[in-house]
Amino acid sequence: MKGIKLQEYASFLITAVVVVILAMTMFVVIRGSENWRSIDLWVQTGFNTLLQIVMIGTWLPEGKKRGQQNDTYIANKTAANAEMQNAATPDNFPFLVVFCRKMTAENIAYWVQKRAARLGVVYTQWTASEAYRALFDAKTAQKIQRLERKAARAVDEIKATEIVTKSSISLVHDTKDHTTSATTANVVIKILLSVFLCTAGAFMQPEATAFTVSALVDFLYWLLVMCLSIFYSLRTGYRLIAVEQNDYYKRIIVFLRNFEAWRQKETENAVAGKNVNITQQ
Repeated sequence: MKGIKLQEYASFLITAVVVVILAMTMFVVIRGSENWRSIDLWVQTGFNTLLQIVMIGTWLPEGKKRGQQNDTYIANKTAANAEMQNAATPDNFPFLVVFCRKMTAENIAYWVQKRAARLGVVYTQWTASEAYRALFDAKTAQKIQRLERKAARAVDEIKATEIVTKSSISLVHDTKDHTTSATTANVVIKILLSVFLCTAGAFMQPEATAFTVSALVDFLYWLLVMCLSIFYSLRTGYRLIAVEQNDYYKRIIVFLRNFEAWRQKETENAVAGKNVNITQQ
């Protein structure tokens, strides 16, 4: 599944909604501020707001489910999990710890480099050449030193343990029967839904009401708002998985593949006698 069909027509849908709202403002009288104290107004607003919350809570997870069916997301998730599992092995994990430290140091240096540039300082030359540092006054040197001290707190540490535990594979061999827990969860949800519907019905007293254009417009307006809530919940849930989480998996794949290339090089150097124990770095 490549995406939600409605997303292809999002621009048309939004335009249609704007046109409908424009038409309503031309033919519907807007309630004035004198109605703000009306209990009926707040009861109706509260109830309809509750409906929107229910729609968001219902359709946002549905959007996530659809996002999880995205082919690119599935491929990247599978590849990322394989890379994580490989990095978590006893032979590779000590290398990963060292690599994460090195990458954290590079992030810190890059953080300082970007901010030093605003001071007119090329940080790579600053750290490499005393003659270059002598070109700047003491005030600039103090600012660079403050940036270096601040960088360690401003840049998040890349932790090897967090990377390998992000894998969606919780158990390699799962022999537990999940039927009972799944059944219990479904029964509880259905009971809660029944209680909610029965309670809501207890407060309602159906009676014949004369048809009015005002009531119809009011109903159509809230129905429109509800449909918008469903559409945006679906789209948001889909993007959270197919775009945001997919982007995370892509970055993890690049990071761990760079790690694997570095690990192989370090291993070759160690075999050649150019490196001592990697865990001592």
